[in-house]
Amino acid sequence: MGKIVIGICDDVQMAVMQICHIIEEHLQETGIDAKLLQFENGREVIERAEELDILFLDIEMPGLDGIETGKEIRKKNTDCKIIMATSKIERFKEAFKIAAFRFVSKPFFEEEIIDALFDALQTMIGLEPIEFYEKRISYEIPQREVCIVIAYDSFVEALVGKRRMRKDISLKRLMEILDSRLFYQIDRRYVVNLLHVSSYQNGEIIVGEEKFIVSRRRRKEFEKVYREFDVTYGGVK
Repeated sequence: MGKIVIGICDDVQMAVMQICHIIEEHLQETGIDAKLLQFENGREVIERAEELDILFLDIEMPGLDGIETGKEIRKKNTDCKIIMATSKIERFKEAFKIAAFRFVSKPFFEEEIIDALFDALQTMIGLEPIEFYEKRISYEIPQREVCIVIAYDSFVEALVGKRRMRKDISLKRLMEILDSRLFYQIDRRYVVNLLHVSSYQNGEIIVGEEKFIVSRRRRKEFEKVYREFDVTYGGVK
């Protein structure tokens, strides 16, 4: 996985430094590879919105406040997990307008920062790239974008949105590469990405506009895996 990019935006430099210190210590303890970016106002963070995976964003800032900043970030980056910070609890409701991921209160508590960061990091699944070919041209595709994998005799085909891509590899070997939290083999030939399963009922899976059937011997296990995935990562979709 490439480095996760975490932004901290607050007009009070001391607050930025405090959050940075807490995050840096946690990252060192966990061995997570991440890059931290510091911002003092909304304009600065909007300019680099597309780079961000996680953002700690203060609500009360001069000029563009956190809510207005968040609205602009959402236009550029819908996947960024925005963690709002404020000393005014009554403003938490406003953060729903920008689909805030979590809230932390000011003054900051280390445990609250770490808990919010941990929850955000838990959603960072499927970012690892995997190589597939389209018309003999190589592409690095984030695993989360692969909807379905279909196995043939000497290669596999991947459905990536509306694109069909291939890779000369056995399904067994591919399964060793794919993120096991995301992908489940429903029968001898088909593997589904649980992020893209829109519905499941009585052994029938819907992915996009396509229908797939879980083999009878895998059905009970699939249902358990799918329930656990929905509890853990349901908000990631």
